Amino acid sequence: MGMPSMMDRIAAGSKPGPKKTAAAGGRKRPSPNTGQARRASSGSLIARAGGESASAVPQHQAAGPTRRPDCAYETAATFVRALLAALVFAAPAMVLILGGLTVKDPALWTHLAAGRALAEEAAPATVGAEGWLFSAAVFKIYAVLGLRGLVAAALLISLATTAAVFTLFRRLNPHFAVSVLLSAAVVTVAWRYLGASVHLLTLGLVATELNILWAARTGHNKPLLALPLLFALWSNLSFHFVLGIGILCFAVIESIHDRVCRNREWFVERNGFRSSWIIPAFLVSVAATLATPLGTALYPAVKLRMFEAFAASGSVWTGAPEFRSVFDWLVLTLGIGGAYGLGKRGELRPFNLLLLVGAAFASFHAVRESWCLALVGGALIADSGLYFVKPRFGAPVVVRTARAVALASVFVTGAWLYAETAEADLEAGIAMDFPSSAAVAVEKTGYRGTVTASEQWAGFLTWRLDGVDVESGSEDATKAVAAATLVVAEKNGALGNALRGQRRLRKVFEDDRSLVYALR
Repeated sequence: MGMPSMMDRIAAGSKPGPKKTAAAGGRKRPSPNTGQARRASSGSLIARAGGESASAVPQHQAAGPTRRPDCAYETAATFVRALLAALVFAAPAMVLILGGLTVKDPALWTHLAAGRALAEEAAPATVGAEGWLFSAAVFKIYAVLGLRGLVAAALLISLATTAAVFTLFRRLNPHFAVSVLLSAAVVTVAWRYLGASVHLLTLGLVATELNILWAARTGHNKPLLALPLLFALWSNLSFHFVLGIGILCFAVIESIHDRVCRNREWFVERNGFRSSWIIPAFLVSVAATLATPLGTALYPAVKLRMFEAFAASGSVWTGAPEFRSVFDWLVLTLGIGGAYGLGKRGELRPFNLLLLVGAAFASFHAVRESWCLALVGGALIADSGLYFVKPRFGAPVVVRTARAVALASVFVTGAWLYAETAEADLEAGIAMDFPSSAAVAVEKTGYRGTVTASEQWAGFLTWRLDGVDVESGSEDATKAVAAATLVVAEKNGALGNALRGQRRLRKVFEDDRSLVYALR
């Protein structure tokens, strides 16, 4: 007797088989009416929305609008971001050229005078090794291209520095708006306090070093191989290379901290520096700084220079910030933001903490070093994961095109501004800020002794009065007279007002800008 067929069982009204429950390991089968109900419901909704039957409207067309408007928005947003980046890069160039900051920087004339001495003596160690390479380059550019060449060189330095700062913030925070705003803030502070001197180049070198070190914290250690070359160049450009050595010390301290505390119960393994990489990089970098004309005498000279800087705490650039300008408050805001970034991450890493403390110490001791706190505070803000809107980018072709447009805009703007700069306009700007007429008057007298001038004018007079020993004088008239037999002072400045009451002096020159006094 055979088993009944399926058709016989259906005809007899019996069920197809025993129902398997979930407990028995079977899977509950949906009711045949469920799919029909869903299709009827979706069809009625589509029919009510579009006036068509469910069978006439495909399901993928009823899902929503196409992405073509989103693509157009992403394309436009990509170009807007590129133009904003171009503005951040071009703004320093516009301020530099339109404001004449290159020729108004007092440090520029000091480097020109040092470069001339280097060209005449061909012995950097006899002139002074601080920034000898930068001084030689500045003088060579001036000898070949004149003042307009110095403007072009300062333009390139500003673009390179801005690129280094923007690249650092872009690495720490992928959100474009954050990177642009922080870069603009740091560059604004830099142009207020650094002008077009070697200090601006130092900002770019510090940003480059931080970029390399943050890459090493995430496991990319090969860029550390570039640090010895960076410090070999840096030590010949400025004594500020000690800032970079200090930052490397902070990285070494964090690597040692992680290695010692690794077996502690409270220690949490995080991204950090590998001691097998960072310590050799530190030692080789320190050795590379000795590749200067001073050799092993470099660090005693640096120590003496630092003591002189600390002793001159009352000068224009080495005093503490007075918080009378918006730039001082911007630096303080970035510093507070960096402290907030440390707390927002929920972890206190030694490298980040030491960076913030060291930058605050340098910035609040010397106003010209305020860029340290601005850069470090901005980096810690970017590293905290702050963002305003989620980034949306267009197609790769659109991104590359937008970058090309931004790059072309920056260079076109720089070329146009450079073409509009005339040598005569630069000379007129120099006469408005420096004692050009007083220098001519001193040259006519044939004076070859010691000249005392204010700190802002000492470098310019050293450049203009070749063969004359120029010293940076005190605001105290008695000390200024004791140091030299000829004094050049600003007419309405503190030194000029103090010299008017000195009976030992006679006035030999006066114009709207300066005064020249000589001993009777």
